[in-house]
Amino acid sequence: MKKFDKNQNFPHFIHGDCFSVLKDFEAESIDCVITSPPYFREREKNKQFNLNQSLESYIDNILSFAREIKRILKNGGSFWLNLGDCYQKTSLQLIPTRIATKLIEDGWILNNDIIWKKASYTPTSYKKRLSSSYEHFFHFVKTNDFYYNLVGLDSKKRRPKVDGQIIKTSSNVTGINYLKIIKSSIALTEAEKRNAVLALEECINEIKEGKISDFRLLIKGHNKVSSENRKKELEKNGFIVIKSKYNKPSDIWEILPEKKSNHYAPFPEDLVTFPIIVTCPPKGVVLDPFVGSGTTCYIAMKNNRKSIGIDINKDFINYAQERCNKNQ
Repeated sequence: MKKFDKNQNFPHFIHGDCFSVLKDFEAESIDCVITSPPYFREREKNKQFNLNQSLESYIDNILSFAREIKRILKNGGSFWLNLGDCYQKTSLQLIPTRIATKLIEDGWILNNDIIWKKASYTPTSYKKRLSSSYEHFFHFVKTNDFYYNLVGLDSKKRRPKVDGQIIKTSSNVTGINYLKIIKSSIALTEAEKRNAVLALEECINEIKEGKISDFRLLIKGHNKVSSENRKKELEKNGFIVIKSKYNKPSDIWEILPEKKSNHYAPFPEDLVTFPIIVTCPPKGVVLDPFVGSGTTCYIAMKNNRKSIGIDINKDFINYAQERCNKNQ
C-alpha cells in the first residue's frame, strides 16, 4: 500500500476521496471492511455522490466501489455494508435490495441481511405511510472460507443470566418452566422424568461453567419434531437435549442510533462491535472508507484490531483522530 505500511501507527486516518485512495491499496490486504456510503441524495461527500445524480448513477457508483473493496479484501475477509432507502414520487425505491442483488450478480456471497431495528426513530409526517424504523446491514464475503469466530465475544454477554434454575433460553422458556413441564408430563415415565431432570441440571451447570451459552429441551408429548431421527430419539428417551456453545444473535438487531456529534449520521458503537470481533482476526486490519465520526476505528482499537479510516471531509478525519487519541 502506498498510503501506509505494516509499521504504520494505528488507527490510521487518510484524508481524501476513497475512490482514489483505495486504488493505492495492495490487493488482498484488508481483513474486514465496515462502512456506510452516503445515502442516495441525502449527503454530499465527494464527487461520486452528489445530490443531483440519478438513482442509476448512484447504484453504479456503489458497484464500482464494491469492486475495489473486493480487490483489496482478503479471500477470508468480510464486507459489512449499511445502506439506507428513500422515497421518490411517494414510492419506496428499495435501494438496498437493488444494490445487494447487483452485488450478488457481481460475484459476492451475501452471508446475512441484518435488519438494524432502530430503538428510536423519527415518525413520518406523511399521513398515509408507516414510520420507517430499520435499515439494512449486509454481510458480504468473497468465499465460503471466511474468518468467523464467536469465541471472541464477551462471555458475560453471551451467557444467559443464571440464578438457580431461572435461566432464560432462546426458546423463551426458563429452566424452572422446563422442570414444571417434565414433572407434570403424562407422556413420560417416571424413569424418563428422572433422566430429563438430570439432563436439565447438567445444562444449567454447563451454563454456569461457561461450557455452553444456550440449550433447549424437547419433551415427548409437549414438543413436535419433523426429523425422523429426532422422532425416534424422542420416543425412545422421552426428551432431546439441544445445546449451543455460542449464542448467535438473530439477524434483527435492535440498537439505538448514536447521538449526533460533529457528524450527521454516526455509526452506533453496538452496530460495529459484533462484525469487528467476529469477522476480523485479532491484530487484523479493519477499513472504513467513509469513516465519518470514527466509530469503526474506535471500536477496532478497543478490541485489539488495527484500523484505517478514509474520509473526504477533513473535519471528520480530525474528529475521528482526536476521538481515538483520547481513548488510547
